[in-house]
Amino acid sequence: MVRYYSDITNKLYDSMDDLEEAEKKIIAKREEKRVAEQKRADERRVRAQEIDELQKTYVDARKAYTEALEKFCNDYGTFHTSISSDNLFDFLWSWM
Repeated sequence: MVRYYSDITNKLYDSMDDLEEAEKKIIAKREEKRVAEQKRADERRVRAQEIDELQKTYVDARKAYTEALEKFCNDYGTFHTSISSDNLFDFLWSWM
């Protein structure tokens, strides 16, 4: 009786059809996994790019705020900020 060895599954099979069927299943699973990983990597790249753009927007807004505050303080001496939160801890936490 002839047995067929698969390098992909590392098993022996009684017929070539069984071997090919088992290899096709393994190859299909590997391809599904590769596609899923590629999709996840693409999604991660897009979301990271969104975060980079938001960070640039934040830095620009913070810079504009700092410049405006500095100009205001130079013109008028000080700037007062009112705390409108009932809980001081919530207000302080939002600044972190």
